[in-house]
Amino acid sequence: MAAFEAELFEGLHASAVSRLASGSSSSGRGQTEAFAELRANKDALAKPFSFRGREDTVDLPSLARHIQADRPRLASEALVKAVDEVSRTLRIHQHDSIKLVERALDLGSNVLEVPKKCAAIYFRECHFQALCLHDMAQGLASSPPDKRSVAFFGLLGGKRLIASVFEALGVLLRDLSGDRAGDQRFLSHAGVMIQLLVETLFAYFSACRASVDEAEQ
Repeated sequence: MAAFEAELFEGLHASAVSRLASGSSSSGRGQTEAFAELRANKDALAKPFSFRGREDTVDLPSLARHIQADRPRLASEALVKAVDEVSRTLRIHQHDSIKLVERALDLGSNVLEVPKKCAAIYFRECHFQALCLHDMAQGLASSPPDKRSVAFFGLLGGKRLIASVFEALGVLLRDLSGDRAGDQRFLSHAGVMIQLLVETLFAYFSACRASVDEAEQ
């Protein structure tokens, strides 16, 4: 699983995907540069929302000791608890939660605002990860399919990527009736993610003319 990194996919969408999807990188050099960026992040792109998970063996005292040694800025009791809460709520590794809390503080959040701000940063990044796939998929629905979109989905593994998209959809759908059912921020986020991923699948299968059996797998 990849570490969660704030603004990675937002930056990738701005610098590579939006240029390819809009056709603004029409030159060979521009496309080469854009695909080089995508290639450098293909493993993360190909597994939507699959960030390394929370380490359940790390208790609060252990987390506090780690933060005291490596991130003294966050060594207060309130911030250690915030790191733990963000990790638990977003299901991300504690080390990634530390970076997320630091980012929230850098943006001016106070201690009480940190968990909410971290969730907003996390959901925004997930949105741009899904948007990268969605926007590149739309070229598949054209006739003939856009070569850049075909190359993009080939780079990310084709059917292996689509299997990961189905898996991400399954997780979102299960969470809608699971322990996140009462979280309004998550519900709003999940609705947008589901729409983007479903539209990605429609575009992909319209190009591939998948059989019913393939679509059901």
